[in-house]
Amino acid sequence: MADLAARHGPKSLRVLSDLRETTDVFAFDRSVPAPHEFVRWLEVERLLPNCDGIEVSVCGLHYGSTHGAPPFDARRGAAVKDAWTQAFAAMHPQALRVCGACDADAFQQTEVKR
Repeated sequence: MADLAARHGPKSLRVLSDLRETTDVFAFDRSVPAPHEFVRWLEVERLLPNCDGIEVSVCGLHYGSTHGAPPFDARRGAAVKDAWTQAFAAMHPQALRVCGACDADAFQQTEVKR
C-alpha cells in the first residue's frame, strides 16, 4: 500500500477476503479478539500501513462454517467484521466500505468515512 499511497490521482484498494485470520496468534474461526486487542497486535507487528487518500473496499465476509471448526454464527461474523473494520479504520483510509457479498453493489455500502 505504500506504493499506492505515493502515487498521484484517485486511489482505491479492493480487498476480496472472508477476513478469517488464521495465524498462530489468532484463529478467528475459533475465537475473535476484541477490536482494540487486534488493532494493538497489528500496530506492534507493524501491519497498519498508512492508507491516507486511499478508498478501501472490503468484501467477502460471510457466515459459513469452516470444516473442522466450531459453527460460525452471526455473532462471530459481527465480531470479525468489527475487528477488521476497526483495523482498517486504524490505517486512516479516505473512505472504508466493508460488506459480505462480492457483487456490483458491494462497493456502494459505506461503513466508515473519514
